[in-house]
Amino acid sequence: MYSGWLRTTAIVVVALLVVSALVVGTAHASQNSLPGDTLYPAKTVTEQVRRLLTTDDMSRVELELAFAGVRLQEIEALANKAPDRLSIAVDGYEKNTTTAIAMVEQLSGDAGSARALERVALAVSDHLLVLDRIEDSAPETGRESIKRAKEIAMREHVRALQSLAGENPVRAAEINIDTMQGRLSRASAQADRGAFVQVEEALRQFEQLRRFGGEISERAKGLGFGATAIDELNARATSAQLEVLGAIYGKTSGETKGVVEEAMRVSGGGHGQAAKGPKGEGALEDVPEDPTAAEDMPEEVEERTTQPEPKGSGNGRR
Repeated sequence: MYSGWLRTTAIVVVALLVVSALVVGTAHASQNSLPGDTLYPAKTVTEQVRRLLTTDDMSRVELELAFAGVRLQEIEALANKAPDRLSIAVDGYEKNTTTAIAMVEQLSGDAGSARALERVALAVSDHLLVLDRIEDSAPETGRESIKRAKEIAMREHVRALQSLAGENPVRAAEINIDTMQGRLSRASAQADRGAFVQVEEALRQFEQLRRFGGEISERAKGLGFGATAIDELNARATSAQLEVLGAIYGKTSGETKGVVEEAMRVSGGGHGQAAKGPKGEGALEDVPEDPTAAEDMPEEVEERTTQPEPKGSGNGRR
């Protein structure tokens, strides 16, 4: 009797070990799979198991950011291999980034929530740079999906900074300025290549972030701290921004010059508004209220681009 029981138990144990080995082996093999591959569902199931096993709030945020990084790897692999499947990876990237930010927003007011928001904002800003690189080497058939991924990254980056501005507006402004510089560097590099569609895209992103800088300043005024420091940061950044924009202007022609002029106007107009506040409080005495344009900028263009934005233009309110 016991020998029969032992035999049955042994068979069950062996079967369980075999199944476990198959599951582990499949999970491991699936890690290099791409959307549309046979093993890809096993990869996403493995990710879900990791979510269920992670209970610490910040660890869960880091896990979603890690998965977002995996989606970027998939986007890069699919861009040249199977662009028709890119939308699956882009949808996954959107889910991961929005989930990470939603988790952090739930921590608002808790100890460490500002650091968590900063972590997410910086990560998604880095994602933009990765997507830039992917876009540059992708065939035309995959660029629309990559462009959508960049729009998602921009949206979620701003969303993270909006939440961060409610807790640490100065740090939000610093990150925003760094990301603006990244967009200008992108525009300059694409101008060198003669890729003017990409130049215009990067400059429109720059304008969005520049106007958002005004919004952060207004948020700080409402909170009662940080506004002067933010205005000083924005005002001081303008000279370098205008210098880069002036260089880009000289490399472009036609409609793209108009886009560069608009970016210069947004930057110059924002500078004037930022410089007025700190000067009234004894700061920024060494920064002129009217920014200086690039040395080789035509006079009529300088006049158009260094005037403050008209009231109701949306500066600081987008």
